[in-house]
Amino acid sequence: KFNEKGYRTVFLSGNDSEEYREKCIERLEQKEKTGDYLDIIFTVDIFNEGIDIPSINQIILLRPTESSIIFIQQLGRGLRLANNKEYVVVLDFIGNYQN
Repeated sequence: KFNEKGYRTVFLSGNDSEEYREKCIERLEQKEKTGDYLDIIFTVDIFNEGIDIPSINQIILLRPTESSIIFIQQLGRGLRLANNKEYVVVLDFIGNYQN
Protein backbone atom coordinates (compact mmCIF):
# COMPACT_ATOMS: atom_id res chain seq x y z
CA LYS A 1 0.00 0.00 0.00
CA PHE A 2 2.86 2.40 0.76
CA ASN A 3 4.37 1.77 -2.68
CA GLU A 4 0.98 2.49 -4.27
CA LYS A 5 1.06 5.89 -2.54
CA GLY A 6 4.47 6.73 -4.02
CA TYR A 7 6.79 5.62 -1.22
CA ARG A 8 9.75 3.42 -2.06
CA THR A 9 9.64 0.50 0.36
CA VAL A 10 10.82 -3.07 0.82
CA PHE A 11 10.01 -5.80 3.30
CA LEU A 12 12.89 -7.79 4.77
CA SER A 13 12.54 -11.12 6.52
CA GLY A 14 14.85 -13.72 7.99
CA ASN A 15 14.84 -15.41 4.58
CA ASP A 16 16.69 -12.50 2.95
CA SER A 17 20.46 -12.74 2.63
CA GLU A 18 22.76 -10.51 4.64
CA GLU A 19 24.01 -9.05 1.34
CA TYR A 20 20.49 -8.07 0.27
CA ARG A 21 19.75 -6.55 3.70
CA GLU A 22 22.94 -4.47 3.54
CA LYS A 23 22.05 -3.26 0.04
CA CYS A 24 18.61 -2.17 1.27
CA ILE A 25 20.18 -0.32 4.22
CA GLU A 26 22.52 1.49 1.81
CA ARG A 27 19.52 2.47 -0.32
CA LEU A 28 17.71 3.78 2.80
CA GLU A 29 20.72 5.84 3.90
CA GLN A 30 21.25 7.59 0.57
CA LYS A 31 21.68 11.29 1.28
CA GLU A 32 20.61 12.30 -2.21
CA LYS A 33 17.20 10.84 -2.96
CA THR A 34 18.09 9.88 -6.52
CA GLY A 35 18.31 6.56 -8.26
CA ASP A 36 17.40 3.42 -6.38
CA TYR A 37 16.80 4.89 -2.90
CA LEU A 38 14.33 3.65 -0.26
CA ASP A 39 12.00 5.63 1.99
CA ILE A 40 11.07 2.78 4.33
CA ILE A 41 12.19 -0.74 5.24
CA PHE A 42 9.52 -2.93 6.83
CA THR A 43 10.73 -5.80 9.03
CA VAL A 44 9.52 -8.16 11.72
CA ASP A 45 12.08 -8.98 14.41
CA ILE A 46 15.24 -8.94 12.27
CA PHE A 47 16.23 -5.34 13.12
CA ASN A 48 15.32 -5.42 16.83
CA GLU A 49 18.95 -5.62 17.88
CA GLY A 50 22.43 -5.66 16.42
CA ILE A 51 21.72 -3.07 13.73
CA ASP A 52 22.99 0.49 13.64
CA ILE A 53 21.44 2.89 11.14
CA PRO A 54 21.83 6.30 12.85
CA SER A 55 19.97 8.22 10.15
CA ILE A 56 16.65 6.48 10.90
CA ASN A 57 14.18 9.19 11.85
CA GLN A 58 10.93 7.25 12.07
CA ILE A 59 9.85 4.03 13.79
CA ILE A 60 6.44 2.50 13.10
CA LEU A 61 5.33 -0.14 15.61
CA LEU A 62 2.62 -2.38 14.18
CA ARG A 63 2.83 -5.47 16.37
CA PRO A 64 2.43 -5.97 20.10
CA THR A 65 5.27 -6.92 22.40
CA GLU A 66 5.04 -7.62 26.10
CA SER A 67 8.80 -7.40 26.53
CA SER A 68 9.99 -4.01 27.73
CA ILE A 69 13.50 -4.95 26.61
CA ILE A 70 12.40 -5.57 23.01
CA PHE A 71 10.34 -2.37 23.04
CA ILE A 72 13.35 -0.32 24.19
CA GLN A 73 15.52 -2.02 21.55
CA GLN A 74 12.96 -1.19 18.86
CA LEU A 75 12.90 2.45 19.97
CA GLY A 76 16.67 2.46 20.03
CA ARG A 77 16.77 1.95 16.26
CA GLY A 78 15.61 5.55 15.90
CA LEU A 79 17.25 7.13 18.94
CA ARG A 80 20.81 7.08 17.54
CA LEU A 81 22.46 10.46 17.08
CA ALA A 82 23.25 11.53 13.52
CA ASN A 83 24.27 14.70 11.72
CA ASN A 84 21.28 16.88 10.75
CA LYS A 85 18.90 14.69 12.78
CA GLU A 86 16.98 16.60 15.43
CA TYR A 87 14.33 14.08 16.45
CA VAL A 88 12.71 10.72 15.77
CA VAL A 89 9.02 10.14 15.10
CA VAL A 90 7.54 7.04 16.78
CA LEU A 91 4.16 5.83 15.56
CA ASP A 92 2.98 3.18 18.02
CA PHE A 93 -0.24 1.83 16.53
CA ILE A 94 -0.45 -0.94 19.13
CA GLY A 95 0.12 1.03 22.35
CA ASN A 96 3.25 -0.89 23.33
CA TYR A 97 4.38 2.08 25.43
CA GLN A 98 1.55 1.29 27.87
CA ASN A 99 2.97 -2.17 28.60
